[in-house]
Amino acid sequence: MTGEYISNRILPLILQDLCIELGIDMQKFSEDWLVRMKKNRKVSWAVGYVFDLNSASAGLMASDKVAAYLAMTASDVPAVVHILAKSRTEKSVNLERVKLLESKSAYVAKPLMGSSGKLVKKLDTLEQTIDYINASNEREWTISPWLDIVSEQRIILLDGKPLASYQKTNPTTIDSLKLFNLFYGAVAVESLPTNQEITIARRAVESCGLRLGAVDIITTADGHQKVLEINSGISTEHFARQSPQNYSVAKEIYRKILLAIFA
Repeated sequence: MTGEYISNRILPLILQDLCIELGIDMQKFSEDWLVRMKKNRKVSWAVGYVFDLNSASAGLMASDKVAAYLAMTASDVPAVVHILAKSRTEKSVNLERVKLLESKSAYVAKPLMGSSGKLVKKLDTLEQTIDYINASNEREWTISPWLDIVSEQRIILLDGKPLASYQKTNPTTIDSLKLFNLFYGAVAVESLPTNQEITIARRAVESCGLRLGAVDIITTADGHQKVLEINSGISTEHFARQSPQNYSVAKEIYRKILLAIFA
């Protein structure tokens, strides 16, 4: 199993209801982490929160913060800079690469893969950031310049069309870093995206070759909007638990995903 693991996950329950409704045969394996769905002669798998609408390369691109940043930059999509600080083949931070970062007031260290804000940390100097990474058991790291984020919007898209959109409000502050992750207690509030946000999100998923993806767009104190990260896995665990309305929204997201899979 890879990815964030939550006991008593909501997704398998939602998929079970939807499969009954849509006439899809369903089997669950490995503590419901693997879900096999079949309709007529077509078989589709959900692994964790990843559905097989995306190609393997597109999914890997989105899960790698540096790769996604480079793909977006190549397509002129405004995105938060992510520099590869340490790869799994390196014993310590690659100083030549991290020097590509201009001198900033602060830096943010993040694991290269994964989400939920785990191990993400703000540090005042590049030297402190390097020391933090080198002292960690995590093998792959990226560094970003710290940005004064005032809001974060998530947009989930399928084939270029928004399935859902919400703001992550009430962020948690840890060591002077605001974390808008629902995992840390931020509250999701449904919010219609602006035309600009839809355009940015659509271009972001297209840059990575994704049919299905969740795009987090930040707005900074100076009014600029950038993509913070892209996710090819569609997890609504924390979102759906926050209210019955959110649960209904989550169910509708997965309904549209299944309809696309078995179209």
